[in-house]
Amino acid sequence: MKNLVSSQQSPDKRPALVGYSLGGWIVLAYGSRMPEFVTSAVAYYPSTYRIGGDIKSFVTSPTLSVPTLMLAGGKDTYMNCCTIERAKALAQTASLPDVRASLQLVEYQEANHGFVLPAYPQVYRPEDEKDAFRRAVAHLRASQTKQ
Repeated sequence: MKNLVSSQQSPDKRPALVGYSLGGWIVLAYGSRMPEFVTSAVAYYPSTYRIGGDIKSFVTSPTLSVPTLMLAGGKDTYMNCCTIERAKALAQTASLPDVRASLQLVEYQEANHGFVLPAYPQVYRPEDEKDAFRRAVAHLRASQTKQ
């Protein structure tokens, strides 16, 4: 992904993280809280059910401080792990004035889990994939230029 983001490596050599599904959860749960190690993060349809009942505590303990982009499908029902309702609740909580976590949600209303994977034609959405990839690259580039 480095070549897509920048032709030069960051002076401090911190990576950006990108994760899908369970990997998206790991990005949210760990990577988005480590600004000393990570420049930015992108979570594609993350397993948000793992958050538990207290979304505010999840967002603030410690606060999601790495610029994080979450890309989620509005029709994602895969194993009830990655619902748009949970993704929206996360984003809304992150935007509260007393929280101000660095999390942005983009919802693809007609998309399901795995919508960016051509290997799964039953859910693959080429236009959504292109848009999600464009947004992810722009997000990663923006974080590289802010250093």
